Amino acid sequence: MGSKYAWKMTPLAEADIDGALSYITEHLLNKTAAQRLFSALNKTINNICEFPMAYAGCEYYFISDVNYRHAIIGNYVLFYRVNEEKEQVEILRFLYSGRNIGQSDIL
Repeated sequence: MGSKYAWKMTPLAEADIDGALSYITEHLLNKTAAQRLFSALNKTINNICEFPMAYAGCEYYFISDVNYRHAIIGNYVLFYRVNEEKEQVEILRFLYSGRNIGQSDIL
């Protein structure tokens, strides 16, 4: 791979991220933690765009397609799909890791 992949985000992923940051800021009253999470999320997305296949697959979540990957960011899991043909990463979901995550939550 010679170039950095582009990325796009699903509306579900946008809502997940908004919800997580709002919860941390408004309910936990910890704006600093929300800022740290947002910074870690941006850093991880940049890393994924440079090395899209470097993160683990989703076999644990019963998805055998090797193009589906996930990255742990604090207490959250970022799910994404790699399209090597388009050199693009699609951010699918951003879910709290303490919940019971199943295949239907991701696909």
